[in-house]
Amino acid sequence: MNKKLITAFSAGAVTASVTTFFVLGNTFLNSALNTDRLKKKGNKTLRKNTVVEELPEYTPGIRCQDPGKWSDDSANYTDVYVKEENLLLHSRLYRNKSHTYVVFHYGYTSNLTTTGPIVHMLYTRGYNVLAIEPRGHGLSQGKFTSMGWYEKDDVVRWIRYINSIDPKAKIVLYGVSMGAATVMLTLGEELPDNVICAVEDCGYSSLWDEYVYQCRTTVHCPVFVLFAADLVTRMKLGFSYFDVNCTKALKNNKKPVLFIHGTEDTFVPFEMMLKNYNATAGEKEMLVIPDAVHARCSSKDPEKYWTTFFAFIDKYLRK
Repeated sequence: MNKKLITAFSAGAVTASVTTFFVLGNTFLNSALNTDRLKKKGNKTLRKNTVVEELPEYTPGIRCQDPGKWSDDSANYTDVYVKEENLLLHSRLYRNKSHTYVVFHYGYTSNLTTTGPIVHMLYTRGYNVLAIEPRGHGLSQGKFTSMGWYEKDDVVRWIRYINSIDPKAKIVLYGVSMGAATVMLTLGEELPDNVICAVEDCGYSSLWDEYVYQCRTTVHCPVFVLFAADLVTRMKLGFSYFDVNCTKALKNNKKPVLFIHGTEDTFVPFEMMLKNYNATAGEKEMLVIPDAVHARCSSKDPEKYWTTFFAFIDKYLRK
């Protein structure tokens, strides 16, 4: 084989390898972060008019026969918006006669119908509830989620919004799954004094750790695909999976945090909660729900969940 053929063959092999690398990375990116793709595909949990009772793990609220319907009733909330540089972001404000606001951030691919029991529970306690629809979900614009990286900045925007409408506001941050990760990342930022405390329910330690875990236990793909996806994500979306690091953010945290996790969580393993708990620099408490799977602690043992939840935040609201 002459030198020209060898050179051509080598160049072709390199080109094919690089192309495969980027195709794998782009495929992973779209599968994991493209909410626009999920909406077009008709993902059930992203549809605005999801019937809550159709969901297999739906649990009714304690004092509301149909909290999903309640949370979707426009008589109970006001649509509010903030402008990110390129996106219009939407939330619902369930206004109570109170100066306490719970900023609630749900998980990836969820919505305000399926999380209606949570919103209703907070509201019946007497709190205002600002229920965030993160970018790429519901009425908020965006085609991609960043699994907490840009969403943490959005939470800061919503805090500013609350302070603009109520100078006496006391704010509690609360998130589930990706929302929990977003809350923990937000705690690494400089926050105003009227952000009193936070509750995180089943958030991951870092996005890289979570994706490695998923590659090994669920999707069964080689971890090198993540390096390709991370590079493509950096190029397209401007952040790295290594950036989305809750454990690192919590080292800068100054706010009290309640960490909640189920022992049978096979999506975000229990050990990640322990890692975050040990990392936080603020005051902390832990609630472990035996046998609860991912994002189902509140339905597995609602009495223990909400008793602990309200005791924690009320303690710091009274200070």
